Amino acid sequence: MQYKILVVLYNKKITESETCLSILSCRNLILNKCEVLIWDNSNSFNEDERTLFENELEGVAISFWGDGNNYPLSYIYNFVIKKVDNKGLLVIFDHDSLISSGYFEELFTLDCLYPDVNLFLPQIYYRNQLVSPAKLYYFIGRYFSKTVYGKYSAKYLTAINSGMAIRLEYLKEIFPGYNSRILFYGTDNDFMYKYSLANKFVFIMNAKIEHTLNYYEEKDLTLKFARYKDMKHGALVQMKDINRFLFWFCCFYYLCYEIKMSIKHRTLHLFKVVYH
Repeated sequence: MQYKILVVLYNKKITESETCLSILSCRNLILNKCEVLIWDNSNSFNEDERTLFENELEGVAISFWGDGNNYPLSYIYNFVIKKVDNKGLLVIFDHDSLISSGYFEELFTLDCLYPDVNLFLPQIYYRNQLVSPAKLYYFIGRYFSKTVYGKYSAKYLTAINSGMAIRLEYLKEIFPGYNSRILFYGTDNDFMYKYSLANKFVFIMNAKIEHTLNYYEEKDLTLKFARYKDMKHGALVQMKDINRFLFWFCCFYYLCYEIKMSIKHRTLHLFKVVYH
């Protein structure tokens, strides 16, 4: 198939996944063009739900992966890249993205018009804020102040994994692979940095996707700080691979942030979670 759609589920039923439900609504559009790859990262799965999903997507090729273990995203992405052929695009989604048919319609058109572009990025919104793509100067990020569209420089650009459409020829023949030391948060930043070393441009689509940012949604400070720790780890691993100066600058930057957050929440709990 020309397009491989990868959906990674985590503790979410297929029938409750916003992404899977969106794909169902686009069945007629993706029929004969797309293969759906479901990676279930939950500790258990429901065979009846899988069968129901297959029946509702009748005619669309589907593969299910996952054995009850919670694998890092870097492992999952590297595994899938090795398993699929080098034809077409790999389209990556988390389980909580609301996708319209317009996304696929635009992607199919752009793929034909811009065969020289290896990465297509939708506009990802969270609470009416454009959060992806965004500028990222190594580890310091900035949102765009206005909507962007079209071919755009890949340098100092980052994007959320969900919604990326990546040319498989690039992934299999040029991309060095996702860093196995970066588990979940930070896989997208690491990918975008590596992409910018080998490619001059991305294409930013008109298509808009509503997406939940779990870090900002989390009310439990312990879980919120644990996610922060994972994000920090990903950034430090990436900076250390680039050069020592950026690594130590990144350490200082995050320390300042931790002091600021501890003052804001009037607790040292963040330090206990991060440095435990």
